[in-house]
Amino acid sequence: MKLPDGLRVRVACEADCVELAAMRLRLQELLERENPAMWRMTDARRQALPQFYAECVSDPEVCVLVAEFEGVSGVEIVGTAIGRIEAGRDVPRYGSIEDVWVQPPHRGRRICRRLMSELAVFFEARGISELTLGFVYGGSGGRIWQQLGFRPAVVIANGSLDTLKRQAP
Repeated sequence: MKLPDGLRVRVACEADCVELAAMRLRLQELLERENPAMWRMTDARRQALPQFYAECVSDPEVCVLVAEFEGVSGVEIVGTAIGRIEAGRDVPRYGSIEDVWVQPPHRGRRICRRLMSELAVFFEARGISELTLGFVYGGSGGRIWQQLGFRPAVVIANGSLDTLKRQAP
């Protein structure tokens, strides 16, 4: 799949971890705006994100990808995605797609599709055929996931203990 001129996808390295953390925070802000009921990321988790990504890039069961654009001002990371091998109860091993983000000015340029194409190579090389991902249903990202063949199968609903105690005395 050809990307627009100046764009390429590559495996992330440790030097990318600070930018990956910044992109994850932008994704979190979008998710929280699109779904006010979503749990908020703790300050400790926010501060630990660069270390989290450093662990991911060194883990052979995880593929962290970046899409980068080379323009007149240099190379800029404009997108990211993580593929992770997981162990499940119902399927022995499956692939989890996480933290997919493309910077707003670069959306609509097939970058997400290219990231997914590269993750497919990673999963296929490891014998993984079942995939899962989480997204805000009805949010801005839902359309691309449905176009790529993902359908809601399990609903995860957030609530509070206080509300539960009031509603189920």
